[in-house]
Amino acid sequence: MTNDDLMLCHGCHDFCVLKDITYLDGMAYCPACIKIETSSKPTTKETMENFGTGATRTPEDDKLDYVTALSPIVLRRYLQYLAAHRTMSDGSKRDFDNWKQGIPERRYLKGLGRHLMALWLALDGFDWQDDPGQKDVEDVLCAIMFNSMGMLHERLKENGK
Repeated sequence: MTNDDLMLCHGCHDFCVLKDITYLDGMAYCPACIKIETSSKPTTKETMENFGTGATRTPEDDKLDYVTALSPIVLRRYLQYLAAHRTMSDGSKRDFDNWKQGIPERRYLKGLGRHLMALWLALDGFDWQDDPGQKDVEDVLCAIMFNSMGMLHERLKENGK
């Protein structure tokens, strides 16, 4: 066998026997890589994103986009809320992720109900400050986030996701 009998696979970048090569969109693939390429979403040169530097990437259309979907100011404010509520009644501090150890869904629901009521009262212009730990409506919104995310966390854990 000579070098003329070998071809570089576009997938794994190994040399393969020319007779085993399959072409897809003008690219040569070995038998293992062609299976991977054809089982995934087909990408053609037309659907590739080409950068002026020569780099290429598949389009981001179907990818999760945390940067645009989430708000950094909301996440920062939520973490500030969590930091302010880490101190326990005995003066010690719990870890930020202490809640991940497990809190019953019913407990989250009760907290969510209290905080939702506080938000509703505040937005309607009534006295809403039943909880001394909440100094403003932002705190109430963070408390709602905490309880709803905690409930979702427990359900996702339960479902093995």
